[in-house]
Amino acid sequence: MNEDSKIRYKSAFGMANNFLRLKKPVTLDDIVQAVNVLKNIAEYNGLDFQRLQDDLEFNNNVHVGGYCILDDKEYKAWLAAKKEDTEFEFWERYERYLREEKNLPDQVIRRLDELTDDILDRLRDPALTGRWDRRGLVVGHVQSGKTSNYTGLITKAFDAGYRLAIVLAGAHNSLRSQTQVRLDEGVLGFDTRHHLSWGKANQRIGVGDITGAPFLIAHSLTSSSEQGDFRRVTAQQTSIVPGGKDPVLFVVKKNTSVLRNLLNWALAVRGQDAPESPLGKIITSVPLLLIDDEADYASANTNDYLDEFGEPRPDYDPTQTNKLIRQILSAFEQSAYVGYTATPFANIFIHHEDFTEDAGEGLFPRSFIINLPAPSNYIGAEKLFGMDHSDGGATDQGLPVIRTVVDSDVSFPPRHKKEHDVPYL
Repeated sequence: MNEDSKIRYKSAFGMANNFLRLKKPVTLDDIVQAVNVLKNIAEYNGLDFQRLQDDLEFNNNVHVGGYCILDDKEYKAWLAAKKEDTEFEFWERYERYLREEKNLPDQVIRRLDELTDDILDRLRDPALTGRWDRRGLVVGHVQSGKTSNYTGLITKAFDAGYRLAIVLAGAHNSLRSQTQVRLDEGVLGFDTRHHLSWGKANQRIGVGDITGAPFLIAHSLTSSSEQGDFRRVTAQQTSIVPGGKDPVLFVVKKNTSVLRNLLNWALAVRGQDAPESPLGKIITSVPLLLIDDEADYASANTNDYLDEFGEPRPDYDPTQTNKLIRQILSAFEQSAYVGYTATPFANIFIHHEDFTEDAGEGLFPRSFIINLPAPSNYIGAEKLFGMDHSDGGATDQGLPVIRTVVDSDVSFPPRHKKEHDVPYL
């Protein structure tokens, strides 16, 4: 398909989808009717209408189920009132990107909109003064849209007035870089590998490259290059300071040196003396949203808070990564922590009274827990391998794509030594 055909096909797909959005539910007859209308438009002569019909069927037959929320008693809804007099431009631009460039099914985008609204609503209105902090957990299946969810959450948080977002993206350069690329495309709209380089124009990508979309200003002191993590040298050479008119985004590794540098820099440029604070300083008027990707890995404290008698240990000290995350949250007068994970056990078993004078309270999700539903086209372990319900329910057989290996003991007998000579595979 040449470039002209791609443009015409994209236009036809968008026009048909706009028509189908008026239909609830969308039937096959509705899709056929939409395609037949396009066949009579000269601009679309020669298009592959069978492929268009197949794509429209896929787009309108993916469904996303409901979700559950556990709330604390301090939940106070505020987002609906905020939306009455606030333009959510970052979100609207991202929504267009998902629909027009990523071709996500409408039902998936609608559910993403609802979910991110519910998550943001369980944080605090960034215009609220005084000290507040919220701590929540979002649980989703492996590779089922967690990154899209927190990307959407960041866009809405920026629209609502949060001026600083920090994303903790794994412990390796490759994963951090990959996450930054996704956020460059979904939030910033430009390639961060070049935005701090002299002589190289900002390359618009993702939401920044959508025809007719507004160019919204947001800054980043990290980039998508392999070595683009937060560096003190970069921070010292820029005039960007969190808390100004434009939002600032950081994507950093869960690395103690990086986290310590980020904490010290933030306190140096925005901290005010506060003897009562665990760090001796506090950052005011900069509402922080901290996203913890794969929150079960490296973030959770693995040191015992209680002794053998169930009492807090007098010499208790959390692990360094956990401690630094808590100190970053304690450094801000207003903060919101949202962990994302597919395996939440390490997070929900955090002791709810975990506290130290120099780090503040632990990362237990005391404010809310939300589960992310998987779309109907999601293929996970349960659908692939089946599920044997021990409570007497029906057994799901799984997909007929698994072949059990029955001759493995010949080549690899149980408890073989590393010197074992493999006869054949």
